Amino acid sequence: MAQRFEDFAKSIIALTAWSYASHYGSQVPQLMVAQVIANRARRGWGSILDVVDRMPRYEAAPPTTEGLPDSWDKAFLRVLAEIDPIYDGTSKDTTNGGLYFGDLNDIQNPSFLEKIARNPEHHRVADCAGTLVFWD
Repeated sequence: MAQRFEDFAKSIIALTAWSYASHYGSQVPQLMVAQVIANRARRGWGSILDVVDRMPRYEAAPPTTEGLPDSWDKAFLRVLAEIDPIYDGTSKDTTNGGLYFGDLNDIQNPSFLEKIARNPEHHRVADCAGTLVFWD
């Protein structure tokens, strides 16, 4: 029974990462968003499902992509193939401990801009796809 729940949680991480980062065109941004979700859970923000449910509270902007991925989407299939080590903590953290992310060209949440992006207490720890930035 626990294995089924873990598979469900992994699929939720992958789908959430896809919705926030698939428009960048590769699996790397999606995997980095998935890593942020895992980092938050490991830091005590709640279970994976709690973290995903609370994503709107800490987002720079709402997810760009709606709906569900195509079953032949190569980037998403790569995310699914690489989600296990992110979930279990054995993957290299390409976000360097990132807890927040946002596209510098699309920060719609004024609170995020003030409390995260422009706050010297939150350091820019990783970049991806040109404008996608991660903060601790």
